[in-house]
Amino acid sequence: MELIHYCLIALVTLANAQFEEPTAAPVLANITLSKGDIQVFSGEDLMTTCSVPEDRSSSWRYKWFRDGAEIGLDGFREIRIELSGEYSCQAEKDTEKRPFVLRTLPSLPLNLRVDRGWVLLQTPATPAIIDDTVILMCRIRNNPVAREVCFYKDASEIQCHKSKLLILTNVMLEDGGIYWCRASWMQGNELHSAQSVPTPVTVLDKLNTPQLAIVSGQIVLGQEVHLRCNTQLNVKGEGLHIEYYYMKNNSWLAPSSSSNTYTIRNVQHQDAGTYTCKAKVRILDVERWSNSLELKVH
Repeated sequence: MELIHYCLIALVTLANAQFEEPTAAPVLANITLSKGDIQVFSGEDLMTTCSVPEDRSSSWRYKWFRDGAEIGLDGFREIRIELSGEYSCQAEKDTEKRPFVLRTLPSLPLNLRVDRGWVLLQTPATPAIIDDTVILMCRIRNNPVAREVCFYKDASEIQCHKSKLLILTNVMLEDGGIYWCRASWMQGNELHSAQSVPTPVTVLDKLNTPQLAIVSGQIVLGQEVHLRCNTQLNVKGEGLHIEYYYMKNNSWLAPSSSSNTYTIRNVQHQDAGTYTCKAKVRILDVERWSNSLELKVH
């Protein structure tokens, strides 16, 4: 009977395993535009491409999503205003081993904006980083020759000329904001003028200012306390990593660490005080200090 019992357990386990949900491959699908731009006029054509960077094989199948709902298209002819939204894709393929179907993680979103007007401002698809060069283009529907193009940031005029491009070099955080443009052009014997919809331009620091926070709840004598130094490195590159330093009452607590968490194992009254942390990236020669955090022990 005991042998039969173990056999039944094995059969049930095997049967359940047959219906296990396929697990995700540890890679991200990548969605790109092979034709068009993320900011387009209604009536223009677009073509999206989904790929798996770590595996270029042709056995992948692709799914497409808009605002989280699955759709069946990877391209658009004469795109309409209502097709604006957040697009992503996911890849899957059959395998000979369990779980028999391998799925990637969904791609990062691609935000598509369809403009029904006569003038639109094309901005970078991703946030700029300090010291980057940012190129803004003031497009006119059907691409006539511009007579004059003026660029604005918030409520201030930046420049007016005949070029449809505004090039911002070595951008700083203060270069972020709301941009728009106004263009004029001749059509037949008539002068036309229109302005774009205001569009945000984001500039990020290379390393975000850290925020020091207490992970634990109420700080009670003898409890383990975790202080977390939350930041983000916005620059990608080989060998880049963040070093963390912690201070209490302006005195260093420990050598640099690769961990963003400082732990007090058995908190005592003498651990009360003002804490700060510093995040540093040596290769970039960048460091940022956090806020001050008051730790009280009850």
